[in-house]
Amino acid sequence: MASNSETSTHWQGKIVVITGAASGIGQALATALIHKGATVWLADRNQGALNDLLGNLGPSAHSLCFNVSEFDAFEKAVQQVIRQHGRIDYLFNNAGIGFGCDASALTHEHYDRMIDVNIRGVSNGVSIAYPLMIKQGYGTIVNTASVGGLVPSAIMTPYAMTKYAVVGLSESLRLEAATKGVQIITLCPGAVNTPIFDATGPADLPRFKASNLREFTRESMMSCSPAQFAEWALRDIEKNKSLIIYPRIMRVAVWLYRHFPALYLKITQPNLSQELKKLNTEP
Repeated sequence: MASNSETSTHWQGKIVVITGAASGIGQALATALIHKGATVWLADRNQGALNDLLGNLGPSAHSLCFNVSEFDAFEKAVQQVIRQHGRIDYLFNNAGIGFGCDASALTHEHYDRMIDVNIRGVSNGVSIAYPLMIKQGYGTIVNTASVGGLVPSAIMTPYAMTKYAVVGLSESLRLEAATKGVQIITLCPGAVNTPIFDATGPADLPRFKASNLREFTRESMMSCSPAQFAEWALRDIEKNKSLIIYPRIMRVAVWLYRHFPALYLKITQPNLSQELKKLNTEP
């Protein structure tokens, strides 16, 4: 028997914009949505990576190259989609960056860059698309936060700061938007196997020693692939679920922190302390 995700026609003909679509979760969402019949505009600042993807995704895939932290560029891109289709059904504010390191290695420029991409990149998308969707009378904005926006996340402290902000924005706006015919959904990926924390920081900022968070999460919790996360998330988005957390094991961590924060910290501290020790002692 075919699964609901295979038989659903929900996404057929939908006009979708996804930021941060050249890799990781954004790429997986774009690939899955095109397979389900949507027209997808893949937005990223990496034009070369977008071009490579378009060659594999077919005629339903289109590219938009811009920096989400730049409001004018973001607005121009959205207007391009509106001119061509007359509407946007879904905006995925998915672009993000992450620093996996000892926070003492970071400068104020690192924090500024994180805020620019992870917070301003989302607020720009919301401020542009939300009024358009109200005017349409429908639409959905999906903001990618993180389980790191729901529980304390050492070794990625500024990242967690920005994701807490995205959760607050999304959950609060959802209450208002529901009265205007617009849906706001928050994605909270947990241990998803993507390269977001692999780098040693932006090339134009001071370098730091990066934690191998992908190995750390694989060793300490159950991880999933971007494709798996995308399938699970899209199924829940169809149902207009407000806060989408995968892999499911991460829901246990969120529940534990909410109800027994001291116990959560006691359980997680040893592994985090060991990882920090590696960062500060290994070459």
